[in-house]
Amino acid sequence: EFGQPMPAENFVLTADWTPNAYTVHFNPGEGSGEMPDQGFTYDVPQNLTANAFTAPEMMVFDRWTNAVDSTTYADCETVCNLTTGGVFTLYATWKDAPSYIVAFDGAGGTNATGAARYEQTVECGKPTALTANRFARTGYGFSGWNEDGGSTVVYTNGEIVTDLATAGATNDLYAVWTPNRYTVVFNGMNGTY
Repeated sequence: EFGQPMPAENFVLTADWTPNAYTVHFNPGEGSGEMPDQGFTYDVPQNLTANAFTAPEMMVFDRWTNAVDSTTYADCETVCNLTTGGVFTLYATWKDAPSYIVAFDGAGGTNATGAARYEQTVECGKPTALTANRFARTGYGFSGWNEDGGSTVVYTNGEIVTDLATAGATNDLYAVWTPNRYTVVFNGMNGTY
């Protein structure tokens, strides 16, 4: 108040600062699913939550991207001060999964279009059912697949397989055929035996 005498000693005032809190929101991008938001405190390093979104078909998680300046972050990366407050959104980005080709050879059989081969792209490391047999062969029944063109069945129709080949390679599977059996019945036409 005016007119009051000045104190005899100097006073020191110290500011008391509280760090801002902010939230990281995770967006699946082309993926699907949900992840809870993650809370952060300014100036406190913390690992990003591991990606829990489901990847689009034949893709795998690549990294997190900030849409504002395109900065990218690895899964579970330690980050600090992504923003000064509010909500910071990270978008999941995806890349092609490493894959290989399974080539099915009719080994004497053909499919409905007359082709003797067809292919299936399989993601590395992912258990996948072999494409069901599309071949037919007159006088034979389909038994399964092998990798050498022999008569021993190694894989059954639609069997679940993992890593039949390395990324970028092709694994040939050949149809195994079993001759149809039939019975001939002789009719004596009123004759005797």
